[in-house]
Amino acid sequence: MEHGRSGRSRSPAGARFGIRRHGDTKSSGNALTTIAEESEGQQKASETFFASVVGQREVCEIHVAVAARDVHCKRGVWMLNQRVKKSAEVNIRKLNESDQQEFEQAMKKELDSFMSNDAVRVCEAAGIPRERVLGMRWIYTWKQVEDPEGKPIGRKAKARLILKGFQDPDLLTVDRQAPTMSTLGRNAILSLAAKKRFKVFLGDIKTAYLNGDATELERRIYAEPPADVRQKLDMRPHEILRVAKAVYGLLHAPKKWFEKLRSVLLEHGWVAHQLDQRVFKLVDPQNQVVCGYLGVHVDDVVCTGHGVYFDDCVQKLLKSFPFGSWKCAQEETVKFCGCDLKQLANCDVVVTQERFALGIDEIPLDSLRKGQKQDDASPQEKQNMRRILGALNWRAVQSAPWLLATVSHLQGCVETATVSDLLEVNKLVRWQRRYATHGLTFVHNPQDTMVVTFTDASWATRRDGSSQGGQITLLMSKSVMHGETSHFSVLCWGSRRLRRVARSSTSAEVQMSGNALDQHEFCKLFMIIMEEPNKIDLRQPDNVLRSQESCLISDSKNVYDGLEKVETSGLQMEERRTAIELLGIKERLAQANIRCRWVSGDQELADGLTKPWQGEQLVKALQKTRWSIIFDPEFISAKRKKQLGKLKHLECGDLNLWLRSVFLLDEFCRGQKDFWGCDVSSLT
Repeated sequence: MEHGRSGRSRSPAGARFGIRRHGDTKSSGNALTTIAEESEGQQKASETFFASVVGQREVCEIHVAVAARDVHCKRGVWMLNQRVKKSAEVNIRKLNESDQQEFEQAMKKELDSFMSNDAVRVCEAAGIPRERVLGMRWIYTWKQVEDPEGKPIGRKAKARLILKGFQDPDLLTVDRQAPTMSTLGRNAILSLAAKKRFKVFLGDIKTAYLNGDATELERRIYAEPPADVRQKLDMRPHEILRVAKAVYGLLHAPKKWFEKLRSVLLEHGWVAHQLDQRVFKLVDPQNQVVCGYLGVHVDDVVCTGHGVYFDDCVQKLLKSFPFGSWKCAQEETVKFCGCDLKQLANCDVVVTQERFALGIDEIPLDSLRKGQKQDDASPQEKQNMRRILGALNWRAVQSAPWLLATVSHLQGCVETATVSDLLEVNKLVRWQRRYATHGLTFVHNPQDTMVVTFTDASWATRRDGSSQGGQITLLMSKSVMHGETSHFSVLCWGSRRLRRVARSSTSAEVQMSGNALDQHEFCKLFMIIMEEPNKIDLRQPDNVLRSQESCLISDSKNVYDGLEKVETSGLQMEERRTAIELLGIKERLAQANIRCRWVSGDQELADGLTKPWQGEQLVKALQKTRWSIIFDPEFISAKRKKQLGKLKHLECGDLNLWLRSVFLLDEFCRGQKDFWGCDVSSLT
């Protein structure tokens, strides 16, 4: 689709637009054409013209509602105004002479990287189909410069030369999966680094996409460079650039770069994780022990390990690609995927997002608007609500699990949001700022570890009447099964609306237990593969899962009874569908060597992942990184424990005084009438 920056609208207000794709034609190949549905006669003429162009081979139409002011016609082509975006791009023409010179140096550096890596080649334009020639443009930004502690101390110019990938004639057919590492992969690497007392290193590869293989020569893709690039390369008017590598702007560039990096790592001896191809482990060939781990997130690398073989493989990697930096997390705070990462002297690893948390702004509301709590939110306010909740959700899934339940509940209110909901979002922004320095800590203490998952559900607590489920999976010491307090590292967590409507709290608990069990098995298998030097047979995962004990924890007594005690038909449950699902969970627990434990609500870590504004307990637990699982054979709930605790306090401290007061009052009033006119002795 083409975009225009200005122009008058020539279509009626509320016009609908169809984005149509056609198949290969004799003249122009694949293309995207935008037409306006105006009068009936104009529409028929447009359809006739369109049919003559595409040859009636393949048509896909998508209708989009747009405002009339955003539509205009230029030289017979209907166009949409480009949506204004908040961008960090710099307009180089508005800079002073000193800044312009800095960007000139950055442009020269970028162009040198293109040519030195043989990413593009100058060629003749004669005979090349026009549709296979893509445009190019510069992107100018200021890159923040930080000190070793991660504090900003300045900026430097950065210039990026990109292809206009939306013009790629093979846009709809290229494989474009981005190589991003999962949060579980990151947490597994950091938790094992702390456990094995490995140092953590982080690096970023300069001009990563330019260091890939020359895969684009087969596709025959060309580029029309900007005038300043032509001048710098001393190109003649009849020359263009032939693209050799999947450079910036092409949709499949991240995937092609990862394929190159992966091939180099495999050649150096690294082994890709069977459940996450972005995570690698290194096995020492002499003693067949895993001596290192590595994770890839586009051009960022997190690496940890120990030993001569590990050091040799790291040196091979550093020589294979131009690394912009390679830092040790024990020596300085480093950034990885938007998080600040620091390794302590005892090898514990701390992940925080303080600067990001403090940078999340509230929705702007004046005092008058704040008083209109029942009024519907405006479209702009809803947009701001989505944006801020998106930022809060990013922090929640990266380093702040205690935020997730409240964010999830508020995200479910966006479409019907009122001013009261906007105030709740602002309250959440302030709450998370209070804990801006809080994050995740991966501890070194537990050595003989096991995977433990807490699961919980909150029935019909969302605005639409649906239920909320939450789970958190930890790496804990096996001694926790005997009631001892254990340090823990967090592997993964989640909080989401349950897809199926639950008829009761037990139904919601069982549904979430099934979801948590599924995630638990995946995490357990993931961690086994991380520490297993040999490849496992994924066709028989139960054999692997049975080799290690793990635990699933719930505070629902009905769920626990159904899994551990009741053997009768239907597990004595009124809801038969729930009973069937619980029987399936029971069977999986036995097959995968997963034990089930019941705990009271005050020990349920997942409680803060099901109810909004109930994350304080989880915040404290994540800060202490210590927890215990105490099984109570009498199954006394947390609420009942609290009541008994008050009574116990009364018995120990004030009961004797209270009884003495009652005795004296009885002696004083015996045989007399009180001010209500009744005989007190008759009441004793």
